[in-house]
Amino acid sequence: MFEVVKGSEGEYRILNSRLIYQRIFDKTGKPTNKNIVHFTPESIENNDDKNIVKFRLNNFLFSEILYSVVAE
Repeated sequence: MFEVVKGSEGEYRILNSRLIYQRIFDKTGKPTNKNIVHFTPESIENNDDKNIVKFRLNNFLFSEILYSVVAE
């Protein structure tokens, strides 16, 4: 399970707390060949995207914790 976040500099897939995959799009909205792997949200250059990813990462981790507690 992963979380997808759309930002101004691309699409971010939060795979877990230490792996964020960024797909970069060109000006027309088509994917480029340039993709970036982030190990923390701090390495995201765009501040707005960084804040959105941090917020969604916290929600993602919280839902993972809730799921593990409810599943037990």
